[in-house]
Amino acid sequence: MQNQKNPYYYLFSLSNFIAAFGGGMILGNGINVIRIPYLKNGSVLAFFIGSVLGLILLQLISKKLWNSVGRWFSLFGSLTSVALLIIFKKNEIDFSLSGTSGLIFFLLLSARFAFWFYSRVLRASYVAGKQQRIAWVELGYYFGMIIGLIIWKLIKLDISFGIMLSIDILLQFIAGIFDLFANHNSIVQKKSITSMIEIKPMLERVSEWRLVGSVVFLTIGIQVVIFSITSKMPEHFAPMIFAVYYFGVAMGAINYKKYNILIAWKKISTNAILVSEKMGIKKEASVQSILLITVLFSTFTILIFGHCTDRIFQYLFYASIFGAAFLYEIIALAILDRIGLEDSASKNMVTYSYGLMGIGAAISLWLLDLVNVTLPTLFFTLFLGACLAGYLVNDKLGKRRVLTE
Repeated sequence: MQNQKNPYYYLFSLSNFIAAFGGGMILGNGINVIRIPYLKNGSVLAFFIGSVLGLILLQLISKKLWNSVGRWFSLFGSLTSVALLIIFKKNEIDFSLSGTSGLIFFLLLSARFAFWFYSRVLRASYVAGKQQRIAWVELGYYFGMIIGLIIWKLIKLDISFGIMLSIDILLQFIAGIFDLFANHNSIVQKKSITSMIEIKPMLERVSEWRLVGSVVFLTIGIQVVIFSITSKMPEHFAPMIFAVYYFGVAMGAINYKKYNILIAWKKISTNAILVSEKMGIKKEASVQSILLITVLFSTFTILIFGHCTDRIFQYLFYASIFGAAFLYEIIALAILDRIGLEDSASKNMVTYSYGLMGIGAAISLWLLDLVNVTLPTLFFTLFLGACLAGYLVNDKLGKRRVLTE
């Protein structure tokens, strides 16, 4: 059990926090920096496209090269932010970019998020399937995003986007140093989850891909819908929407770890359940029921976002975002942790999952912007994503099993 006290778990979380601090600043304040009609929601779209590029990098770099190459990617992100700062300073007009400079800036911003995404996935992949430790690493990421999104509002300091890019250069550099320092080899060994519930591996490859598909559609139905709302609201709402969302997923990650939650399938049923075990007390809840409540929170978010000029509606709006994000994270982490547990054959399924989540989110967000974000399109995306996620997470073939009655 020596690995349980390994300090590198916490170093990964700290590195995630620092890198996400910079990412949150750029994401929340770069939405309207790029003034190009077909690139609406500039930083948000670059965020998701960066996930796609990150997946490509994951495909190009073999697992043997992860430790020697992947640890440098935060530093590469820092260098990319240097290029972004130079372009912004030389070409900005009224704190925004358009034309060729705007397009180049967007492409570089996508590359910056790609390096950032790759580093985040690499950290998470090392701890997935290890006694819910993925929650701690993800928690660092979420709190970093929250603080990066709202810090300047909290201290009531108005700084330019150029200064934010300068800060991001320093933050990504520090995160890169931590990544280089961390001995990834010390925690690569997979360990089974210590629990009173005995887990058996999946018996068929298709079952694992069903889980990947489930978390991808869950992300499209919940995260993309919430993020796309920012394009229909006044600019000052965007950082708060992102911050509340990431606060919700952070709290979800804390509770996921605190209550030792895992996903399971009973012998007598093919429906997925979430199992929580603490102090010898075991509780169960249907994934479909939790998913339904998540959809209800998201539905409420869609219905009231146009009435946020009223203070009461603002509170309800933020509360519904928090609720949806909280439950989304518990379901998503349970699925990702299970995928990580099954990844003992070194198929990189956790990294594929993060990459495909990014691809699905990028395509969905772009399509929503293309057809215009309306109530019907938001509801269609929400219900389609949730229904497909709920369908895929069930064990239709009866192959996934946890020994629980």
